[in-house]
Formats: sequence, C-alpha cells, structure tokens
Amino acid sequence: MMLQSILMAYGIPHFVHNDHFGSLLVGPVIPLVNAKAIYVDLDGAEEASAVVADYLASTGGFDYHPTIADKIRVVIEWWFMHWIVIGSLGRKYTVDDEGG
Repeated sequence: MMLQSILMAYGIPHFVHNDHFGSLLVGPVIPLVNAKAIYVDLDGAEEASAVVADYLASTGGFDYHPTIADKIRVVIEWWFMHWIVIGSLGRKYTVDDEGG
C-alpha cells in the first residue's frame, strides 16, 4: 500500500494485480491467486524504479531474515495444507435415489 501511495503521489501510472481480492484470502501466498504485484508502464518504469529505490534506501528496505521458528512454522503449514488438499481429492460423494 505504501509503494502504491508513493506511485500515486508522483503521478506514475500503475496497476496492482489482486489489489482487493488478494487481501481477502488468508493462507499461503500463491502467485496469480492471492499475491499482490504492482505493474508500471514502460514509460514510467525508470522513474518508478528511482522513487521506490529512494523510499527503500530511506526506510532500510525489506530486511527480513526468518528465524528457525518461522521456517519450522512454514514447513508445518505446508504439511497440513498439503494433507488437506490431497485428502479432499480422494472423497467420493454419492446421491441416493431420493435426492439426499
């Protein structure tokens, strides 16, 4: 949201893929489903790059170093999500003659 605000302040045309829909889905970030991405026209790409680089330099950027606990949590979440998705594929639903 901050980068989008900066681009708007400088009048740089941009498009945010999954701007609102991506905020609704919780869980793992899946590209093209719920990951947000900011796209800029080629005409404004150089200016956008300079503005974003200036912002990141002044704020310290995105300096994220996951801890061991973070890595373990990701593995556990992946394992359970994988189990839920794979487990649901094997279910078979039947409908009796009375429509129930």
